[in-house]
Amino acid sequence: MAEKKAFLLRLDPVVWDEMERLAQSELRSVNAQIEFLLRHALARARRHVRPPRLRRHLRPHLRHVAAGWIESMTEALAEARAFRGWTLRGAQRHDEDFLFALHRDAMRAYVDATWGWDEEWQRAHFAANYAPERQAVIVHGGMVLCDVGRISLTRHWRKIFLRDIELMGPERNHGVGTAIINAVLTLARNSDRYVELRVLCCNPAQRLYARLGFRVIDDDGARLRMRTR
Repeated sequence: MAEKKAFLLRLDPVVWDEMERLAQSELRSVNAQIEFLLRHALARARRHVRPPRLRRHLRPHLRHVAAGWIESMTEALAEARAFRGWTLRGAQRHDEDFLFALHRDAMRAYVDATWGWDEEWQRAHFAANYAPERQAVIVHGGMVLCDVGRISLTRHWRKIFLRDIELMGPERNHGVGTAIINAVLTLARNSDRYVELRVLCCNPAQRLYARLGFRVIDDDGARLRMRTR
């Protein structure tokens, strides 16, 4: 398995990511899985084509799913002192450019140290995998509301996959990330799930994850896969 994974990552990392997305999805029927793969293949080609019938069928469900987990996260964060003055909102399609700029600011140094940062590839990869229903924008309150971060996760039958937590530079190291992770852990406990994530080996965030109860279950040399329980 490890050799196959390494081969696919060298061949095309996007292929492996899409296979993982499919494996972690809650899609059980063959037709739904085929539609999933076709949709992402079309997005990778930057054609953004989706059959109208599929679009009408999916959008209300995806909006409901997004609203559900964001509402649950907001409730879990209500008592977190570090999150006072902050809030979450559902991401929209027009947030993509901002969220990619945020991703670049938060992750470029670590990606560059691991594989090298290819701006064109990273932009295309982000666009192909951008799903607003899986994103919440972190908003800092005050006199003027300001978008300063994002959290991306997917809920599955037995686990919550925490894809990303990213904050703009001035907002880091103030306990906000810890509060959000604790809220995800609460969400998982309340639904009898575990939490899983991946982190680059050179990213010091892994120490925070370890303190919060995550343990390493896989190391491919570039990324650690960590899990609770």
